[in-house]
Amino acid sequence: MKLGNESISFLVRIILDDLNEFLSERERSLGKALCNTLSIWLEYISGASPEEKEIIMNEIHEALSDMSVWEYDPNEQKQIVVRMYQYFSDFYGQEEHIKDFADLFVDYYKQEVKAEFKF
Repeated sequence: MKLGNESISFLVRIILDDLNEFLSERERSLGKALCNTLSIWLEYISGASPEEKEIIMNEIHEALSDMSVWEYDPNEQKQIVVRMYQYFSDFYGQEEHIKDFADLFVDYYKQEVKAEFKF
């Protein structure tokens, strides 16, 4: 399956905006039906081309800079990571492709936090 660059960016941004709402303990914008649909889309990520993966990583980078996850305290950082994994497993499922995307996102978050605050 081929998705356009804009579609990939849009889908990643929807997920990460909702994750930010979850982490900020505000009302989430996505319902269960949409999460189920996005869960199916996340399966696509494992077969994405290198160009598509670069788009995904760029979108993760952009979205992460807007998220409320920048804490200096290492204990807070660890709690954020736990909540990130909770978000993906609670709303998208336990399938391997969901875990792969969550790992991709969390690993990138840890790299950025380490560079900024020494995670």
